[in-house]
Amino acid sequence: FKQKTAYEIRLSLVGSEMCIRDRSLPDTTPAAYQEVVSVSATVLDCSSSYVHMIDGNVQSNFTVNVTNLNLDVSNVSVITLFVQQGANAYIPNALQISGVSQTIKWQGNLAPTPTSNGVDVFSFSILNSGSGYLVLGQGIPFGG
Repeated sequence: FKQKTAYEIRLSLVGSEMCIRDRSLPDTTPAAYQEVVSVSATVLDCSSSYVHMIDGNVQSNFTVNVTNLNLDVSNVSVITLFVQQGANAYIPNALQISGVSQTIKWQGNLAPTPTSNGVDVFSFSILNSGSGYLVLGQGIPFGG
């Protein structure tokens, strides 16, 4: 018996729907998040958490570099990024996996519009297809 991945069960799953995992992950309890300090070189280290937070100081759209993902072929992981926005709001408009650029397929085929003086939550569902990565992105605004 082989446990199926979320992608194998239903090809139309996106974002938070894609929460079925068939491998062990690091502790991602609500208190286990990694605060990102430098926005210009934003590295999301997944060795300790898949949940990250940027608390202000965002000056422009930025690239996130996901490291230590350790995603086996046919497996899916979801990376969550909380961004505390200032008067000018920005998005993670590019994504790399261990320094290699990936194409983000945004929900609705449009990059999200960030919220000034609010919190935006970005999630990236990443599937390792064996020949590359499929990166599905979505952004959800919360208050402003």
